[in-house]
Amino acid sequence: MDGANNSYYIPSYEEINHNLATLSNTLERLDRDLKNPQGKHLEAVDLGFIEIFKNDIAQLKASGFDAKKVDALDERLQILAEKMGLIATKILSLSEQDRMHKQDDVNQFNDVVVPLIRPQTSLKEVAKDFDGDLKAGLEALDSTYDVCQIRGDGHCLFRAIAAALVRAFTFGDQDTKDSMISHLDALEMRLTRSPYISGDYFNSFRKLIKEENLNEIMNSPSQSDFAVDFLRRLASAVNYDTVEDSAEDRADMTLTQEALARRFASLEDYLNDMVDMKRGSGGEIALGGAPELIALGNALGIEFAVLGVKETGKQNSPFVTHIKPEVRAESTIDLLFRPGHYDLAIPKA
Repeated sequence: MDGANNSYYIPSYEEINHNLATLSNTLERLDRDLKNPQGKHLEAVDLGFIEIFKNDIAQLKASGFDAKKVDALDERLQILAEKMGLIATKILSLSEQDRMHKQDDVNQFNDVVVPLIRPQTSLKEVAKDFDGDLKAGLEALDSTYDVCQIRGDGHCLFRAIAAALVRAFTFGDQDTKDSMISHLDALEMRLTRSPYISGDYFNSFRKLIKEENLNEIMNSPSQSDFAVDFLRRLASAVNYDTVEDSAEDRADMTLTQEALARRFASLEDYLNDMVDMKRGSGGEIALGGAPELIALGNALGIEFAVLGVKETGKQNSPFVTHIKPEVRAESTIDLLFRPGHYDLAIPKA
């Protein structure tokens, strides 16, 4: 978690073009794998990234960049959005029973073998466990980032963010700590009438992060899972509050689309399942994605830099997506994303 650059960030044409190419390659591979899904890992399709790329294109257009090139990017994004929606529906139509059995096997293995969060290590070391383009993508980031690997139990996004917040208290300066506590105080006053979170959660979370012992806290099942629970509830509370206050219903539309893409009956079901630490109405843990990153970024005044590496398409890996809060970010959390999983990335000094 680092201090944010004071200059206002506008994504470049090349960066947006690069991200759209990466998304296109991922969708093409998923489409191929869906024709023979047996034995294949089909990662969740996060429609929230369409909204992020749409905002990036809007910023580029507002900066006065070539209108024809911007319109071409926008048209390309619309095509990818339609394709993504179709693929998301296909993935979610796979046998629910088969997916539940697989998750049971993973959970049983995790409880015995895999720590909730591993100590900071080099990406070069982590890359040894992979091959092909994914290995190359991890190695390409090794010169600038280390990583804290997070258990892949359905909570990885929230646990990585929680680890970053605890790490900020362990290693950060007093201004960083004061800013975080100030944000939590303001959120408590704003959100405690929400059906998803209460003042007791805020009090317990403030106490947890002040203990300033990253590995001990994040590998204690009770403390680590509480931090995950708090962030899940905070994201749902912020998204609920955003929809309630949205004059143009834009937030409602975006979140409802995300809910329907994940086969939830309604936005309410989506938000309710997001706070379920075990299995929601669909029989699975609700995975966090772009809507939760946007909500938590706005709530905590944090920019998320998502460093992505893919299993295929070496020329488009790694890539970076910036998820910025509505107000100027006071700090940045770097996340490492590989298909279906988030880890905490730590910039090298």
